[in-house]
Amino acid sequence: KHEIHLLDWKSSSPQKKPPTLYSHAPLVSVTPSVGDDVITTYGRGTISSITSSDSNNNSPTKYLITLTSWRLANRSTVKCYLTSSSIVVVRKKTLLEMDAYERVAFAKTRKTTAQSHFNSKNYSLALESYAGAVDAVRY
Repeated sequence: KHEIHLLDWKSSSPQKKPPTLYSHAPLVSVTPSVGDDVITTYGRGTISSITSSDSNNNSPTKYLITLTSWRLANRSTVKCYLTSSSIVVVRKKTLLEMDAYERVAFAKTRKTTAQSHFNSKNYSLALESYAGAVDAVRY
């Protein structure tokens, strides 16, 4: 049985959990691309790079996945090479679903984006990105 959680669904009655659809058929995943969030056998991660198969070689396409659901000692990242049969593309986590480390990483990304907008004198986009960085780490 497969579940689909309707996160953007607005119900007339207050609910603690979002409405859920159930399906017996497996859900089809979209074609993976760099930057997509994925679920793997080893946990949740992000696609860092894609190595296409050679036309002469029958080897499948390999995806370099940086796992985000667990770390090694000293918060070192875990990377693994997987094929498309081992991954399922999922939506990005919302701010409320992120843990503290993910929120800080998200804020750093927004800050870097804001700095590039500021340097190119696009002040309105810079302000919006800086505000997003602050909101990411605000409790």
